[in-house]
Amino acid sequence: MLTPVFLFAGQGSRYHGMGRWLCGADPVLRDALDFLDAVVRDVRGDSVVAAVHGDGHGAELPMTRLSFTQPAVFMVGCALARMLRARGFEPELVLGAGLGEVVAATVAGMFDPEECLRSLLDQVALFEAQCPRGGMLAVLADAALVDRDPALAGAHLAAINAPDDFVLAGPADRLDAIERHLTASGVLCRRLPVLFPFHSPLIDGVRGAFTKLVGALTPRPATIPLICGTTGAEVHHRDPDHFWQVLREPFDLSRALEPLLARDDLLFLDLGPSGSMADLVRARLPRGSRSRVLPLLFPFARDEVLYQAVLDTRSAIAAPTRRTEVTAMTVETPAAAPATPGDGFDVDVFPGQGAQAEGMGRDLFDRFPELVERADAVLGYSIRGLCLEDPGRDLRDTRYTQPALYVVDALTWPAALQEGGRLPDYLLGHGLGEFAALFAAGVYGFETGLRLVAERGRLMGQVTGGTMAAVSAVDADLVREVLRDSELSGLDIANCNAPTQTVIAGPADAVNRALALFRDKGARCAPLNVSAPFHSRYMAQAAQEFGRLPMAMPFGWKPSGSARMSGSRPWPCAAAGTSAAESTAMPPAIAAPSPRRRLRVSRAGMGHLTPRKGRGENAAGGLRRAGPIDTVAAPACTPFEAGWNERAGVRAGRERTPRRILQARAA
Repeated sequence: MLTPVFLFAGQGSRYHGMGRWLCGADPVLRDALDFLDAVVRDVRGDSVVAAVHGDGHGAELPMTRLSFTQPAVFMVGCALARMLRARGFEPELVLGAGLGEVVAATVAGMFDPEECLRSLLDQVALFEAQCPRGGMLAVLADAALVDRDPALAGAHLAAINAPDDFVLAGPADRLDAIERHLTASGVLCRRLPVLFPFHSPLIDGVRGAFTKLVGALTPRPATIPLICGTTGAEVHHRDPDHFWQVLREPFDLSRALEPLLARDDLLFLDLGPSGSMADLVRARLPRGSRSRVLPLLFPFARDEVLYQAVLDTRSAIAAPTRRTEVTAMTVETPAAAPATPGDGFDVDVFPGQGAQAEGMGRDLFDRFPELVERADAVLGYSIRGLCLEDPGRDLRDTRYTQPALYVVDALTWPAALQEGGRLPDYLLGHGLGEFAALFAAGVYGFETGLRLVAERGRLMGQVTGGTMAAVSAVDADLVREVLRDSELSGLDIANCNAPTQTVIAGPADAVNRALALFRDKGARCAPLNVSAPFHSRYMAQAAQEFGRLPMAMPFGWKPSGSARMSGSRPWPCAAAGTSAAESTAMPPAIAAPSPRRRLRVSRAGMGHLTPRKGRGENAAGGLRRAGPIDTVAAPACTPFEAGWNERAGVRAGRERTPRRILQARAA
């Protein structure tokens, strides 16, 4: 049985339209939002709900006005908590980060919701009148960089989410300069949609007025244990100085999460607007843990799907029987080392061309309608119609194959996150699949990746008269020998999928002649379902043209959480514009087999690498033939959350620091 824990994120987690479906579908949540919205209207005459739900904006447009974001995050968190408790989810404890701790304290009974909301509105007026403007910058690097790099002077460490994931706060002009410096140095960073330098000494001027506002709140004892995201300790009393520290000091969630992750009987429920806390917790789940992590909201998923996934866990909920004893970790507590190949690690694999088949993505399109709509707008045709019906038999045409596979592969990532299990340590893409892996790692957003892939398909579609074929049951040396001795110099080795499976590419007539020779040598040969000789010299011109495109595209890790960045350490070349072209023209040199590596594949790969086999056998068989690592494959993630989309969210290693990209090529 599992025991619920409620998680609450801070300022940067909000987005337009958050909770809109739930507001219409769940009367408990709607009543709670209406009650709190009436408080806002009474105080200042406007409606937060109308601003969030009724302005016609989508999740892609950042919310930056503190006058709406601060009350909106509080109202949504409180309403979700009331809804869940009405459905039988009684938390054993609550945990929040930044503003999320104020929400958690209210849910724990320490503050009256109406009184606290009125105080938050007064705090907004205080911040806007007396706080200097500034911002926050998320950085994917070791936090020690703050002390090592003098170019970061003038900004302050605001949060540490992982050993290689931190947030800076500072004046806007300094953050602009630091962002340029880090980008030029190859360090991924991204500005958060926050207009004040919270969690830094730059806001010290409002301390007296802030603590006075908090001190005016009626003191109430907590009825649920409240864990502080800043100190990791349990909070017992309403102390104005404590809540000032929550706003002012940098936080390190690992101190709060460590004692909880030592248990394996918890159901972590993220009640923040965008699932960012779920990312951080899921990324740190120990291997083999029975605990689960689920979000209630996510910008690009259907609220009803997430809602139902949470309700489906009610049968596994244990009645609360004990308090959790929480011991604060000190800053000196050493973090676990990242996973290494010797430790064993999980890899999610995204397949490339050849994995496509009519019907792929059937169970994904309805789950992520906004992303599907955006894909249709970019492509100018229905991606659902192409994948499910293929009326023009276009799935074999690389101009259509590539966008279709990218969309299906990309949608499997948020779908996998919805499951609430442990995230992979690494991501790996095979050919075209590397673009989906880069998206999942947060190197670029969904639309950026799709535009790159669509242009890649267009350029590669201009190459005609060639094909590819897989040669199995013989090693690559024999393949090279046959090509050399038979004067088939026009053929290239395109892929080395396994020690006994090699893919050749070149003119169609030469490929057909070669296959007859390989069969005479005892090989098993299979033409591939592709329209051109990919990963060969014949792609050189397309690769050269394509190589210029990424330089004009908006690369860079895009978080959507507040001082939260579950990011990755993606392929260093991605931002330089070289990797994308190389993935078009270069043959992959596959890594040596390792029995310590467990692999999972995306839904597209699971369903279509070896479509004649059953699901479990399909996974292992497909990976052994088409993937670079020969191992026992875990079942694929079935179709959350976040950190994907224009964000990133996976951690690797024992500390579960983010996703890393494994290249299916030699360095």
